[in-house]
Amino acid sequence: MGISPEHNKTVRPGSTAWCVFLLLSAVQFGAAFILTAFLPADGSGSLFGLSPLRLALLAVQLVFVLAAVLLAWQFWRKGLPAILSRQGLEDALFAAGCMVAFTSPLLLSTLYALSQQGENYTYLAYANRLRPFLLAAAVAGLELAALLAWSRRAKLGAVASTVRSLRTPWLISTAAGLAVFLIILITRIGLETESTGSWGLPAVPFLEWQILMVWSGTLAGTLILAARGKTLPARIDLIAAILIWAAAAALWLSQSVNTAYFATAPRPPAFAIYPFSDGMTYAVNAQAILAGVTWQGEIVARPLYVTLLAGMHALAGQDYTRVIAIQTLILAAFPAMLYMIGKEMGSRPLGLAAAMLTILRDITANQSAPFTHNLTYSKLYFSELPTAMLLSLAVYLALLWLNSSLNRPTLPLAFGGVIGLAMLVRTQSIITL
Repeated sequence: MGISPEHNKTVRPGSTAWCVFLLLSAVQFGAAFILTAFLPADGSGSLFGLSPLRLALLAVQLVFVLAAVLLAWQFWRKGLPAILSRQGLEDALFAAGCMVAFTSPLLLSTLYALSQQGENYTYLAYANRLRPFLLAAAVAGLELAALLAWSRRAKLGAVASTVRSLRTPWLISTAAGLAVFLIILITRIGLETESTGSWGLPAVPFLEWQILMVWSGTLAGTLILAARGKTLPARIDLIAAILIWAAAAALWLSQSVNTAYFATAPRPPAFAIYPFSDGMTYAVNAQAILAGVTWQGEIVARPLYVTLLAGMHALAGQDYTRVIAIQTLILAAFPAMLYMIGKEMGSRPLGLAAAMLTILRDITANQSAPFTHNLTYSKLYFSELPTAMLLSLAVYLALLWLNSSLNRPTLPLAFGGVIGLAMLVRTQSIITL
């Protein structure tokens, strides 16, 4: 008795390899289940001495084992479904395998690092309980990526030709990087302490969980785009930029001003926050504008930012936090602009990652303000972020200009205008030309 045409449409070669992969995954997650179950008990008040979190983890591992066995049995009896032959789904599964293989050990190492060599027992406990599952997931992700790469080995010829075309630029960039490395190694620039006053203090770092979250979120977005396999709506980038601006504004406004060196704590007689250092200079000049005082030949630093600051004071009054709230609504366009730059460079995930890191960095800077002086962020009367936003806009206009197939004279005109505005905020912006 032959196979019906309907059944034949759902079958394609390679079911044996998929069955082997699924059975290996079942064995790996089964071993993780056993190792997790035989870890020391969490407490006598829980079921079998196991906490609800451990029981949930065991349930997840059991589901993985049963699902892998069931899929292997179905693929062995009926072959692979036709949906697995879709290019977009194969790309998404390959990216998912790589992501799981990378992020699982990264998460595990992050938990061990946060435990501070076991001193923080909470993170150590999470790491010990998640270790079997995360290692099994990492191996399964690597196996999935290898399986899909092997099934598409016939296409590696085209990839190899592309790699060969990039060989010369790669060699040049690698040689340049090695040269810089040797110069630093010989001169010790950046490796030894320099007597330069307050310059060179440690900047605000990205935290491990922030990098992991951005990496995972970016790859998730890549998977969604790959799985769709369709042209995106025309206004999707504009909508994404608006959502990024709204998210940045909401998150930054949700953080109160942490008073520190550049934004001093309230004190008598007004019990108000006052700017200090460069911010105080800009604030004094802004107040002079509001009072109608002339400078009589004095050159005002950052004239455009001072004018903007005077306008924000005119709207919000003298309350520092209200002025910062208006400034935040303006500066929240900076992450959105970075997303648009990534999109114009042909990589929406790159733009999304840059936007997310910028949003998180500002929050971390506010939390770190009492402990460092080497920072600038949205809650200070500083000109660096406005300059960065204008320069990002200039880069975006330049990319539009370079990528445009039409003669659009307004783009270089707008580019030059934005550079001029940036120079009125910080004169050093002229180096962009």
